[in-house]
Amino acid sequence: MKGFRQYRRLLAIDISSNTVSLVYREVTAQGFRILNYAAFKNVSSENIVQEVNDFCRKNSVRNKEVLLSISQTDSVSIKYLILPELPADELIGAAKWQLKEEVPFDIEHAYLEWQIVKEFTDEEGAKRQGMVFIAIKKETVDQYVSVLAQCHLRPLGITSSSLNYVHLITDAPAVFAVLEVQENDATLDIYLNRRLSFVRILPFSWQKIIQSLTEILVSDQGKIELSCDDAENIVTVCGVPDHDAQVISGNIRGSQVTAMLRPILEALTRELNFSFQYFASSLGEQKPACLYLAGEVTRFKNLDHYLSREFNFAVAPLKIPESVDIQGSQKTITPHERERSAILSAVGSFLPNGQGINLLPQELKNQNRNRSREALLRVAVLIVSSIFLFWWGSVEFQMRDYAQRLKNAQQHLMTIGFLQELKEKVGHKEDLMKRIQETEIPVDSLLKVISSAIPAAVILDELNFNRDGFHIVLRGKIFAAEADAQTVLTNFMEQLENTPLIAEAGLVSITGVGPSQVFEIKCDLNHR
Repeated sequence: MKGFRQYRRLLAIDISSNTVSLVYREVTAQGFRILNYAAFKNVSSENIVQEVNDFCRKNSVRNKEVLLSISQTDSVSIKYLILPELPADELIGAAKWQLKEEVPFDIEHAYLEWQIVKEFTDEEGAKRQGMVFIAIKKETVDQYVSVLAQCHLRPLGITSSSLNYVHLITDAPAVFAVLEVQENDATLDIYLNRRLSFVRILPFSWQKIIQSLTEILVSDQGKIELSCDDAENIVTVCGVPDHDAQVISGNIRGSQVTAMLRPILEALTRELNFSFQYFASSLGEQKPACLYLAGEVTRFKNLDHYLSREFNFAVAPLKIPESVDIQGSQKTITPHERERSAILSAVGSFLPNGQGINLLPQELKNQNRNRSREALLRVAVLIVSSIFLFWWGSVEFQMRDYAQRLKNAQQHLMTIGFLQELKEKVGHKEDLMKRIQETEIPVDSLLKVISSAIPAAVILDELNFNRDGFHIVLRGKIFAAEADAQTVLTNFMEQLENTPLIAEAGLVSITGVGPSQVFEIKCDLNHR
């Protein structure tokens, strides 16, 4: 199941046998920030609806998608099976045939997901797969999906605490375990290469720990009988005594508490040791190299030290990772150990980065997928519409711009034509009428010669007289093809050479410009 980081803010709900936890988080550059959280004991459907609605209202939760964790041992069963490589449809059938004897509820009325833990070749050379199968009651899923619907919420994914805890551990050995002890049950989860590989329900609970201290104590001052509250206070404040002479409370000494706790602690140690050995022999792997504590048992003082001495490895409470900022929540005080333990599974549910197990029914997955597609389609339509409108507006603007440019160009052409005509009629006459200093050539005669000889197709733009070199340069254009233009200009130059004023006329250049030919003629003048 993906980490759902695309949802900036998201609500995670974890429902265990006796506690419901709510965690509202948002995505940050460093990871996640917990905006608020809550935990309550009453797990009836009516109370869940009321508490969730109140939480959403107080925290202005607008997103209707949530992450749901169902961590009830009587509704979720996780088993490790070794199966040959099979197609998916045959794999389910083979798994159900083995699971129906091991799962404590009807496997035919359960949702089933799996995850490959390891692949290997057996002694006969056949390829085998070690797989973890997670079965969850359809009745339970349908119940809590209905509860969410009453809160106007939809589950994006369904998971369980055994699948969530691994995401809270950032630096762990290849094989490690998590012991979760709740009010009425206990679960041991073992992970191989960060994949859940083994789950066992232990005959252990928080109530059994408390009850072990409610037996009658015999002291120097007589018999002492502890209440459940007194016993819980001793477990959380003193826990496993440091030494026998330690004064626990009043006349109660460490040796007395040790004597009452010894049976339950020895039973726990025995169950853990058996589970570790069974895991190692079944999977052919090493025993766990460390153990994390979760649930109510994190409040059992010195239990981590006791188990560390018994198994000779590190034992520590499971904690919220540093990538999750809980100090920025709306709570005015830092959550104590019980609150932190209650929200661990919910926090772990939104931490995955890659693909994992999602127990959400296929029809709900399809609905979510369709909603996502519809949302993407709406966004795509909006984007395409915006692009089309922008394009259409750009086209309209360009059409108007080009129309205005065309109008301006036509006006410019008219102005240029008028100026050219004026230049031809007036400008050249003024230039040519200037007297050439220090020369005896009559300008009037030269202009008459040129005017009489110039063809009708030729427009003279410029006449330059070089008094030092005693020659003139004629520049202009002729509206004709290049070949025809050269013929006309050749005749023009011959007529000029036939006059007494011009000794020789030569074509310097001719260049095509649009429909016309631009030319330059140099004429050497006769001296008088």
